Amino acid sequence: MYKNLERAMREHCINRTALAAILGVDIKTITNRMAGIYDWTLSEVMKITELFPEYTQNWLFERTEKAAAV
Repeated sequence: MYKNLERAMREHCINRTALAAILGVDIKTITNRMAGIYDWTLSEVMKITELFPEYTQNWLFERTEKAAAV
């Protein structure tokens, strides 16, 4: 659901496991956040925004819908 964040992570060679380590959370937490199951915490948003200073917070956390199953 966060295609822009995924893009920024790819550009910086940061996978979900690495992001979890940076944020000090479990990989399952990252998976749930990326899927939109749970909201990001303010501290997570701030740390991620600092990781990618070339992008705005709004752009990084723009929600995108999953493609509908056919």
